[in-house]
Amino acid sequence: HQVVWVSCEGENVADKEHIGPVRYIPQKGFPSQYFPYTNQEGYLSPLVAVHFEKPKRGVLINIECKAWARNIVHDRVDRRGSVHFELMID
Repeated sequence: HQVVWVSCEGENVADKEHIGPVRYIPQKGFPSQYFPYTNQEGYLSPLVAVHFEKPKRGVLINIECKAWARNIVHDRVDRRGSVHFELMID
């Protein structure tokens, strides 16, 4: 099976320092059989859990996660092929 890989990292240098180790469940991605989505009855979206194991506390961390496959285009302005979120743990 082909795999759609998923990676998450800090958006800038400081974020990369503060993010700590990252674990993916299932490891790194999901089977490409889920794509393309064509309105199939009973379709379930794939899910990847991302565990940030030791992020620095008390710091806002900007995170970008990307999906990787030959036909996935990345465009940070349009947020194509990626998702952005912020993480802060008190």
